[in-house]
Amino acid sequence: MKIEICSRPMLKQIVSSDIIFPDEALIEIVSYELIDDPVFNHFSACLKLVFSDIEMPNHPDAMSELQAKQIVDFVHSLDSNIENLIVSCEAGMSRSPAVAAAILYALGEDDMRIWNNSAYSPNTYVYRKVLKAFGLDAS
Repeated sequence: MKIEICSRPMLKQIVSSDIIFPDEALIEIVSYELIDDPVFNHFSACLKLVFSDIEMPNHPDAMSELQAKQIVDFVHSLDSNIENLIVSCEAGMSRSPAVAAAILYALGEDDMRIWNNSAYSPNTYVYRKVLKAFGLDAS
């Protein structure tokens, strides 16, 4: 499975047509609940999470353990016909790269393409939280 990272504006551009993507899944991370989000209608599997780009564990808007577990459960639930997983957040620079890197690592793939890419600044708190939910050492 290929994992792609994109910003919310890029995601909206991708789904601007009526095309359905039957072999693609989406994890969308937003800072606030979006009502009637039409993005979900275009993918065969979708997970929306609401948390802010915060690296303070006790902050009420930071990613929770439950949300990290939801990512793990979502990834494990994907059909084998899913060829592409898009991970999106508002800017596509911090939360979504962190989630994508953790998923890559958990699937035994190299996550350094994300860490070494100057376009990204992965949120280390989110990365560690997702790794921990996968049952991996997050140190």
